Amino acid sequence: MNTHSCARRPVSRRAPHPFAPTPLLVALLVVAATAGPAGAAVQYEAVHGTLHDFARAPDGGRGSGAVFDETCRFCHVAPGAGDAAAPTSAVAVPAARAYRTRAGSGFLYPESRACLACHDGTTSGAVAVHGFRNLGTDLRDDHPVSTAYDPSADAGLRPAAEVRTAGLKLFERPEGPTIECATCHDPHGASHEPAFLRIANDRSRLCRVCHLR
Repeated sequence: MNTHSCARRPVSRRAPHPFAPTPLLVALLVVAATAGPAGAAVQYEAVHGTLHDFARAPDGGRGSGAVFDETCRFCHVAPGAGDAAAPTSAVAVPAARAYRTRAGSGFLYPESRACLACHDGTTSGAVAVHGFRNLGTDLRDDHPVSTAYDPSADAGLRPAAEVRTAGLKLFERPEGPTIECATCHDPHGASHEPAFLRIANDRSRLCRVCHLR
């Protein structure tokens, strides 16, 4: 006969593993998972030292006047802290503002509102955007964003596949691709072109990726 007690043994409580995921680590993993094949490390290396690197010393000779403890943190937040409609849960997207657009609706997708968090000159008090980089909230004299890219409705546009192959980024929607700020501009600066352009615009080369004339 077994005389051992059948009482349940106390459950041991292990100390947290030193590499257990923290909220910040989870956020960075989301960025890495959504940053494309290059990964978050390459994105960091690209933006490091550019006008979008807010972790550098004050001003850094560039006039931002902002200092942050991590290069990525100003634009990327922990999952759940951003706009639920954002393309990834790790992108900080400000609340919608009263923008004036060519279409008249004032509607902008989160991808472009994220850029305007600084570039409308009003949303972010932490970063001062000056000169032509300050677009304001009246966008009617700027290239349209959050607008459909539809060559079937505009004979002056090249096929979407050609645009992607050339290095520009169209944003997929259920109703079809759209143009956003990041169609032509890479906020991480991987191309090292002026104004964060995805490709050089000498002789309007970038413009002609989409426009036939």
